[in-house]
Amino acid sequence: MKIFVDSEFDDRDNPPVLLSLGAVNEDGDEFYMENADADLTLVSPWVWQNVVPKLTGPMASIGRIANEFRSFVGHKPEFWAYYGTYDWYLICQLYGGFRNLPGPWPKYYNDLAAYANQLKVHTHPGQDADEEHHALHDARWNQRYYLHLHRP
Repeated sequence: MKIFVDSEFDDRDNPPVLLSLGAVNEDGDEFYMENADADLTLVSPWVWQNVVPKLTGPMASIGRIANEFRSFVGHKPEFWAYYGTYDWYLICQLYGGFRNLPGPWPKYYNDLAAYANQLKVHTHPGQDADEEHHALHDARWNQRYYLHLHRP
């Protein structure tokens, strides 16, 4: 099952802090949660201006996000993200790192930007500016982009 993911995060500190996680599967089911443990007073000015206003809940602890995301994803996911290095890192961190990913999950994700480059497709579907930098809206866009790459 293809799972299109996106996260919002603050990377001013090391390690980066997950703020929200969004996902859409190929059947159209959706997942979205925000990290109740994140201290928003510590985020960078850019994140404060562009991401924080779009955080509207639901909020949950990191442990609950990990459990509910595992249930949403299922057993044999195929992860897709757009410039998703931080997204993948943060997903791995939900489970204690790369070596602790659940069950038969792959140890990698598929990057839509790299895939588009391989296909030599240099166009992408538009996205409304008010939807950018919201993890669920961006995950939906990732799915649209994947479908765009496969149009006849």
